[in-house]
Amino acid sequence: MIRVFYTSFMALFIVLAAHTTPAFASELLKFEIDCNHSKLSDTGTKDKIAVEFYDGDKLVYAKIDKLSCSSTSDAEYWGVFRNTADVKAVDNIKVKTQGSDALFIDEIKWQGYYKAAYIGKDNGKGWCLSTNKSDGKGEWKNHVDQSFGCQSCLKFVRGDQKAYSCK
Repeated sequence: MIRVFYTSFMALFIVLAAHTTPAFASELLKFEIDCNHSKLSDTGTKDKIAVEFYDGDKLVYAKIDKLSCSSTSDAEYWGVFRNTADVKAVDNIKVKTQGSDALFIDEIKWQGYYKAAYIGKDNGKGWCLSTNKSDGKGEWKNHVDQSFGCQSCLKFVRGDQKAYSCK
């Protein structure tokens, strides 16, 4: 009787263990920013930008770096391994700058675990990231919403197709 109980318990334990994610598991949190547009020039920036990943208002991960946007590559890709529970929870991101060298963004993609978010459209109307509000004028005026202008912080929410100012 004890042997049957032990064997059944071990079989149940093995089945449960195979279907649970250990606390130390990690997943790749991927982020891609498209800063090229076929009708625009000088869409990259010399300034560092910060990308912050959030679960609601809780900061999950942040990275500050320069983008290597060029006419030969359509997008900049960053990836980082994070705790699986944190990656599953990411529902919005913030892209920030403290510089006045504008960055044009027409598409944002991020993916973690099984959820992916695609915001914007390749070579579509986009957003301007800069501390100088007038940077979205000139050559960019028909490709950036002029009522929104340039923002020093853009917030993107999974499921929305627009950016928000995150002041």
